[in-house]
Amino acid sequence: MSEKQRQGLDEFMAKYVAMTPKSKAMAQRHRQFYADPRSVTGFSKLWKEICYQIAHERSKGEAVLGAVRAARTATGREKIAVFDTDYHGMIDEFMVRGVHFKDETKTLPSSPGVPKYNVENVLVLDYDDPNVLQKLERNIGELAAVLIEPVQAQNPHWQHGRLIKAIRKITEQARRCADFRRNHQRLPP
Repeated sequence: MSEKQRQGLDEFMAKYVAMTPKSKAMAQRHRQFYADPRSVTGFSKLWKEICYQIAHERSKGEAVLGAVRAARTATGREKIAVFDTDYHGMIDEFMVRGVHFKDETKTLPSSPGVPKYNVENVLVLDYDDPNVLQKLERNIGELAAVLIEPVQAQNPHWQHGRLIKAIRKITEQARRCADFRRNHQRLPP
């Protein structure tokens, strides 16, 4: 990590901690009781000081589910698109994985206990697929929304700025909802 990157990370972490002091204090107070596997997946000492649950009246997953319901109501469509490594909450419909075979992707539950019918209306896309934009364009007419976790909590070093801007353009032209706000973090220009 360059000195400039380290300085940027330090500034971001200071702002983040300043915005969430109650959440950090609550996480510290109750840490021994928490069982959150996301806090250890991709763990790094570089950002360990900002790895804690944010205390909200409602969960982020519920907020995303509400946005999906609104998009489905507005468009009259049921299908949504998500990216394979993104996390949108412990909602059955968002607990999916894409299994890629030739030019086709099949959507399957990522966890036992998630019924297959809960993921039938989900298109799983892959950030690293060179044809991801073409797949999105091919399916955009069926979609109510495209969900993206622009800065993944477990992989904050993964940045897909150009791809996300292209997706935004596709969704705007098709008048579809694109939810980029899951982590409330800004993307680099």
